[in-house]
Amino acid sequence: PNCTNGTDVFMGRSPLGPNCTNGSDVFMGQSPLGPNCTNGSDVFMGQSPLGPNCTNGTDVFMGQSPLGPNCTNGTDVFMGQSPLSPNCTNGTDVFMGQSPLGPNCTNGTDVFMGQSPLGPNCTNGTDVFMGQSPLGPNCTNGTDVFM
Repeated sequence: PNCTNGTDVFMGRSPLGPNCTNGSDVFMGQSPLGPNCTNGSDVFMGQSPLGPNCTNGTDVFMGQSPLGPNCTNGTDVFMGQSPLSPNCTNGTDVFMGQSPLGPNCTNGTDVFMGQSPLGPNCTNGTDVFMGQSPLGPNCTNGTDVFM
């Protein structure tokens, strides 16, 4: 616990415990972190199978990010696949890959660059869909843009 309170850099694997990355740490390899691990502005260049409430800061995920509920409350960026659970994108998250989201997933100003097979009431904000968008009922209640 509390191992990386500075600006530490991890080039290899970093199987850290809870509250390990409170600073601006960088993980170049795999980072199988526990709950509340990324409270700072940590960067994950590899896989990041995080638990609930892991990305409360401005974390960046360059690889796969199979997150649990309420994982992206900040301004997190997902460059790879993001099979999120419901209510995952309450901030201004960006999804560069596929985003098979559940109901009420895009309440913020999320951006979907890939396919977005959303369910009902998914786009209540000002979401932008650059790819295919086979939406269901009541999906575009905001000022959504479909390119």
